[in-house]
Amino acid sequence: VIEKGGQEAFSHLIEWGLPLHFRIREDSLLHLVAGAGRSDLVEYLSKQPGFNLEERGQMGQTALHRAAQFGHT
Repeated sequence: VIEKGGQEAFSHLIEWGLPLHFRIREDSLLHLVAGAGRSDLVEYLSKQPGFNLEERGQMGQTALHRAAQFGHT
């Protein structure tokens, strides 16, 4: 869903209980979607209550750092 799914499918996962603040190896869901180049999902998450766009993940990177690391600017 993160790499190929649409925003509608992603929002259904959120509605069905996907925890918005889970982490994988210190990275948040926001870091994962930014690294995959999914600006639509970054925008969607940024509008959710409690999301911090400046949150630091693995190696102290923000989601913007992660997007740039993978060539998504």
